[in-house]
Amino acid sequence: MLEYESNNNYIENHLKYIRYAHRMSQRYFQEEKVIKNIRIVVVYTSDVTSTKDELSLGDLKIKSEPVLLYKFNGDETLELIKNKIRDKEQLTQEEFKLSILPLMKSKRNRDDIIHESIEIAKDIQDDNQQVQVIAGILTSTDKFINEAYAKQVKEWLKMTKVGRAFEEEKKEAVKEAQQQAQKQERIKIAKDLLGILSPEIIAEKQVWI
Repeated sequence: MLEYESNNNYIENHLKYIRYAHRMSQRYFQEEKVIKNIRIVVVYTSDVTSTKDELSLGDLKIKSEPVLLYKFNGDETLELIKNKIRDKEQLTQEEFKLSILPLMKSKRNRDDIIHESIEIAKDIQDDNQQVQVIAGILTSTDKFINEAYAKQVKEWLKMTKVGRAFEEEKKEAVKEAQQQAQKQERIKIAKDLLGILSPEIIAEKQVWI
């Protein structure tokens, strides 16, 4: 489970994680009849310099793994990734780093870092990786990003090759669901007519179901 936090309210945050973990465990048990281990990783923005990683409620304890981004130099990381993308080098760990880069320590305004990170990500050659990184930036900066700019980026994503493919798949899924719903409705109508139509007419109706 991956969470992003910009505050040090560890009690409220860990009570929230308990609710999330309970829902996840219950869903797994209902669907697969198993109890799975849950690992909680919390990424803290550079605003947080220290935190507690465990909350005890007596017999019940919850522990998380904090990642404090104030320890990472966002300006240096941005330049390194920018050079790699410019030189068309393959991205490995940089993919995740770019997704959370606007949350790292920086001398610049966070809005400027968000904007530049997304513009740099647009130059990634691999289409799937490009969309994943930009979507990751939008997710990690959801609490800070300008709404109008976020909407603009989402519209741009829809126009990418991957975005268009996703939209086509979504349309096909909606179309299939509508066709299934229409079929079910025709079956329902036919069943409702069983009590008032003759067997011969019912047989004719079933031809178009």
